[in-house]
Amino acid sequence: MSLIDTKTPMRWELSSPAKLNLSLRVISRRDDTYHNLCSLFAFCGWYDWLVLDQLDGQNTIACHVDGPQAPINLRPGENLAVRAYDFACKHFGDLPAIRLQLTKNIPNGAGLGGGSSNAAAILRWALEFHQRSLPSASSKLVNSIRTELGADVYPILEGQARLWTGTGDHPGPILSLKSPLYVLVVFPNDHVATSSIFSALDDYDPPVEPDDCLWHEALSGPNSLQAPAQSQSTAIKKLLQSMEKACQTTFDQQDDALKVQMTGSGSACFALFWSKERAREAAQHPELVRLPHYAGPLLTSAWHQPRPLAKILEN
Repeated sequence: MSLIDTKTPMRWELSSPAKLNLSLRVISRRDDTYHNLCSLFAFCGWYDWLVLDQLDGQNTIACHVDGPQAPINLRPGENLAVRAYDFACKHFGDLPAIRLQLTKNIPNGAGLGGGSSNAAAILRWALEFHQRSLPSASSKLVNSIRTELGADVYPILEGQARLWTGTGDHPGPILSLKSPLYVLVVFPNDHVATSSIFSALDDYDPPVEPDDCLWHEALSGPNSLQAPAQSQSTAIKKLLQSMEKACQTTFDQQDDALKVQMTGSGSACFALFWSKERAREAAQHPELVRLPHYAGPLLTSAWHQPRPLAKILEN
């Protein structure tokens, strides 16, 4: 029996968060040209919004993208939300035909995983629609997600702040915050290709050992890609300098940022604080205030709702 009811069309309202790499250690280069990584994932409340309206039929999607960070001339094959819908139809089963309104607030090419998070939100909706549980990280299905949609999609879909190793395919310990943390994330309106940054990488970092404290890694773990990114982008270098100045303007060092660092392969950078007020104060620095940014809580869960919200459309 089909789960698709065309007599009572539905609307689903979803959000997809930005991810942060609180640390990103490049451990070694593999024979298959990929790299072994050790990365501590977390999230923040910089959201894209997805509204899905049910249409007649099944397994088709029409998508409109808007918002302050909507990409120009985005082709269908480049839209990870659309690709995730097609993937779900293929691997999970039939889905209602939908019209997707995607509002982009997360900058593209920022290392914040905006497109991957959009894809994760669609997969989460499709799993919920078919009343399926989250597949395990070692399953063939998850391997297909990585191959067809990208390495960041499953860690966001899984949705917990944790350490990921290998090529980002092996889940490690979950991060527990000993105290609330707040984050300022800033995008410098610049982008450097990930492949270019990796090609400029000279030094590797040691992995996080099993007995190491993830709390310490969150506060002081490095990003191996920051130095090569700065060498190729004056915008990233300038942003880090501006954030250092903005985050260390008080007499009380306890109010200073705990760390200032690039996330992922860039180009966005972040600063961690004990205080929400200090994060928001730093965001108002003259060199930062006009750049796209988020200031608010660091999140250890990607999904603030236990499941996607569904509404019956009014006639």
